[in-house]
Amino acid sequence: MGLRLRVTPTAPIAPGTAAAVALRPEKISVAHASPEEGATNGAAGVVAEIGYLGVLSVFKVQLDIGIALKAAVMNSAAAGAIRPKDRVWLSWADDAGVLLAE
Repeated sequence: MGLRLRVTPTAPIAPGTAAAVALRPEKISVAHASPEEGATNGAAGVVAEIGYLGVLSVFKVQLDIGIALKAAVMNSAAAGAIRPKDRVWLSWADDAGVLLAE
């Protein structure tokens, strides 16, 4: 799976305009299972690092497309089952990203 990305712009951006997407780490979910077919936003990769911060874990995931994303997840049994070098899928809601014109 490559990167699937849908962002609702907060202001009009002309077609062909260079843009970036800002995505907060706490808005990203991490799971071993692939998201349902048709999920709008997601990417697959491998866990490169995990930072444990009390009730929160930060997963640095090297995506298949060559970039890294960080996901900040509240610790739970599911989050605790994810280890470095695990293959995971990241997903987030349509309204989680912010489109920024460059």
